[in-house]
Amino acid sequence: MMQVCAEALGAGIAREAYPIPPQESLLETVTAELVCEIDRGGNALEGLIFEDADHLLFVSAPDCRLVRLDLRTAAIETVCVLPTGSHPAGLRIAADGRYYVACLGPDSGGFIAVISPEGAIERLLFDGAGYHIDDVVFDGRGGFFFSDMGGSAQCPTGGVYHVSEPGATVEPVLTNRCMANGIALEPDGHTLWVTEFGAGILYRLHLQDDLASIAPYGTSMPYSFIGCGGCDSCELDAAGNLYVAIFGQGRYLVFAPNGVPRGQIVIPGRERGCMLMTTHAAMRPGTDEIYACSADEQSGLSAIYMAHGYTVQPAR
Repeated sequence: MMQVCAEALGAGIAREAYPIPPQESLLETVTAELVCEIDRGGNALEGLIFEDADHLLFVSAPDCRLVRLDLRTAAIETVCVLPTGSHPAGLRIAADGRYYVACLGPDSGGFIAVISPEGAIERLLFDGAGYHIDDVVFDGRGGFFFSDMGGSAQCPTGGVYHVSEPGATVEPVLTNRCMANGIALEPDGHTLWVTEFGAGILYRLHLQDDLASIAPYGTSMPYSFIGCGGCDSCELDAAGNLYVAIFGQGRYLVFAPNGVPRGQIVIPGRERGCMLMTTHAAMRPGTDEIYACSADEQSGLSAIYMAHGYTVQPAR
């Protein structure tokens, strides 16, 4: 990583210091360790999820691949190549073993690609509907939530939606947002965490039984993020701690179950402007290891990192 930055500086690329906000610099800070480099082709990594304890899946954009990493051997395998321009951004594994890949798509909109365990694209959900789908999470009842990363400060059209089953009516959960991004569902099946990338806001929503309506007094906005970039994907661990990627800052903030920041994981070199494109983290089953990805805009390097999370510690 040091060599990458040195090469960039030697090539005349200006690098400025990237400070952590003062109040967040006081948090417990862990520096992640490099697990392996993925490529140097300028591909941002997204959607980390464990298939089992030894195999980590993720998507790679803009080369539009679903990828499997064997942590025992560091072998990298392409599971599926998605349509050109689909820009995959999120990934989940259904109970039947199928992969659901959230795709932002071009300006006209994206889709959710349903892929067989063998790696064949079976169908594209919401293709042509105009959603820019960034993340998807299953509801435990046969349906799922998805986020629409559309909109801007001038025209906030993004949001979060629920579908009771594939092919059913899309029900709005949170609308008129500026680039809704990460979503994570607590084990109770009714508490949904959402990040709004463009506005830098973390939401905690308590949903009614239809999973589309927010319960009375069920809306909380526990945190506003600081700095350019944005709050990207989020993931829960077994103790209810939430790991939120801060895209453009090379770090992940960790929140206790009550929405209060309790720590952060930083990527080596981020303070010099290296490896800032942090997007998603995932817990390795049966361990306290949290795996995270990042990429460097200048060198094109993308890589996977590991740190120890808070799963085995009591939530404060």
